[in-house]
Amino acid sequence: MKRDMWLSALGAAIVLGFFLPWIDAGGPAKISGWDFVREGGLAWHTRLILAMCPIAGLSLAIAGFTRAKGAANLALGTGVGILGYVVYKVGYGFIKVTGIGLWMVLAAALIALVVGLTARAGSSSKSGQ
Repeated sequence: MKRDMWLSALGAAIVLGFFLPWIDAGGPAKISGWDFVREGGLAWHTRLILAMCPIAGLSLAIAGFTRAKGAANLALGTGVGILGYVVYKVGYGFIKVTGIGLWMVLAAALIALVVGLTARAGSSSKSGQ
């Protein structure tokens, strides 16, 4: 019962959030998910994927409200779909605008972290003997 109420509320929040500002640059410059779909600046398949957001939210809200058997699976699919798309787009945008210098810094920092952790683990195992 409690889970179904949560799913209904979360589905409604997805629908509502689609029409609220996603980007707020201050002043009148606010862009919602609906604005992205309505304007022709994005590829048709991107606009189609974005348009599925309130459809998935409404489906989730109805599934929770009616206590449908597949509500949990729908919740998983909705969450994975939305979050997966956002992670992909943010990652793609990050990779697209970053240069070799940042990648060298990130790689060196990662290697330094691994070397530091392995050295620390090696010294703690020697002191424990």
